[in-house]
Amino acid sequence: MDFNKNNLYKEIKNFNLEELKQLALFIRNKISNIASTRQIHYASNLGVVELVISIARVFDLEQDTFLIEGGYASYAYKMITNRMKQIDTLRITNGIEGYMNHKESKFDKFGSAHLGDTISMVAGLSIETNNYIICVVGDGAISNGEAFEAINNIATLKRKKLIIILNDNDMFISPPVGGISYSLRNNTHLFNSLGYKYIGPVNGNNIPTLINSLEIVKKEANDKTVMLHIKTIKGLGEDKAEKDKVGYYHVAGNCKEKQPYSKIIADYLKEKTNIDRSIHVINPAMTVGLNFNEYEKEFPNNYHDVGISEQYAVSYASGLYLANKKPVLTFYSTFLQRSYDQLLQNISRNSFPLLLLSCRADLSPGDGDTHHGIYDLSMLKSIPNTNIVSPRNIDQIHWCIDQGLINKNNEIYTIRIPKVPFVDETVPSKKIIEGQWEWMKDNHKATKCIISYGPYCDLIYQNIKDNNDVDLVNALFVNKYDVSNLEKIFNKYQKIIIYERVYQDVLALDFYKYSNQVSSNIKIISMNFKSFPGMGDQEYVDKKNKMSINDILEKVI
Repeated sequence: MDFNKNNLYKEIKNFNLEELKQLALFIRNKISNIASTRQIHYASNLGVVELVISIARVFDLEQDTFLIEGGYASYAYKMITNRMKQIDTLRITNGIEGYMNHKESKFDKFGSAHLGDTISMVAGLSIETNNYIICVVGDGAISNGEAFEAINNIATLKRKKLIIILNDNDMFISPPVGGISYSLRNNTHLFNSLGYKYIGPVNGNNIPTLINSLEIVKKEANDKTVMLHIKTIKGLGEDKAEKDKVGYYHVAGNCKEKQPYSKIIADYLKEKTNIDRSIHVINPAMTVGLNFNEYEKEFPNNYHDVGISEQYAVSYASGLYLANKKPVLTFYSTFLQRSYDQLLQNISRNSFPLLLLSCRADLSPGDGDTHHGIYDLSMLKSIPNTNIVSPRNIDQIHWCIDQGLINKNNEIYTIRIPKVPFVDETVPSKKIIEGQWEWMKDNHKATKCIISYGPYCDLIYQNIKDNNDVDLVNALFVNKYDVSNLEKIFNKYQKIIIYERVYQDVLALDFYKYSNQVSSNIKIISMNFKSFPGMGDQEYVDKKNKMSINDILEKVI
């Protein structure tokens, strides 16, 4: 039977059981084929195929609203809802996104990819509707603070035609943590006591069982909010993914990346912890993504995977400090945004020392706007007692970690780390002096200067090394630096280009302010991302946002 068509959501209504099973196999093969060409969210998508097919069979996807928490497990849904012929373009330039996006399709009602918010959103959406709203939430995500707030509030709203499906597979990105996660999956009385109609658990990979259960749920939802508890196998159909109890197959597929800086950091922190057992690493659910698996095995008492609980992670760190420990927080830059209040109130206001690693602090091209790590710097700079550094190579990373562990000024000592190196380092690191920027290229005849920070400095150097009229400065210390850096730059150059791979002017604002103070006629050009950069490969997104190397070179002419 030909499943390679864009109107399957209609045809599924008339498929017999054998055809539905064949469709499930077809979709799994599609997902595996895509993984042979690029990295994708793998095991989670393999696990929900039967669920999506069964929902399409029971509900009207043109009229009813269907959302998957986070959206990363939406591949089967995309294939069924008018994107089967485009699915091979998943996560590539001018292709379809790896998450749900209402701008991509009328079937995607919501575009969030940060877990915990979907139940809250459907609570508002359900205020006045004649159609069903179906929300799928994973067992790891449902213990997130916002998700639990939503569950608590929905209990008092008594909303009809609202269906929450708890997808229980004993895994999240890594195994789910915490008592709430366990209780929600094993206490059949909890939701009934809150006023929900609880049904389950049922086999979430058996199509006949699912269809029957969903028909019951559909009827019950006419009277009250229903919680359907299903048990699925994450990675179903791929033997290694099924047996994975660590999280290696959450994101999997063909990848040509170099060794990520996060692995280098994790290894270095192992060395430091072996010497100083007061070091404690806190990681909100990204053990695999940030390569801390080996650290966790070697120092289980010093490693804390707190699940999708970024706010808790920061407050927990403040408690560790009071217990005479040295807390190290490891965040994806894009998730750091969720912890602003705790950083401000519980760490900064109290002048507690904290080593904060803001990882993947750059574009996340394949993921798109929901995961770009370009907003952390503006956020952090607004918090008092924050020292932000952006090393460009391994030696500088090691130096910064050492300083962050000493933390003599009781600061939020933040190290911004990109996902992978852009190029091999081209200029050996000089001796680092606190607050002093690094002149990677310093020609006495130069009249122009590029200022940047992070590993992109080396790529810039490769492209200007033979131009004697252009110097290059690595602003390693982004917000706490010696003003003599600015004095030297303004005294020497006629044109200054500040290249920042972040949202809006950050360091550039200091240059504009200093220019006004000294009444300078020097031309200052700032380059940064102005809004949401979009999705595509690195070269495409940079070019689209006028942030490519060629764009830099045009500015120095």
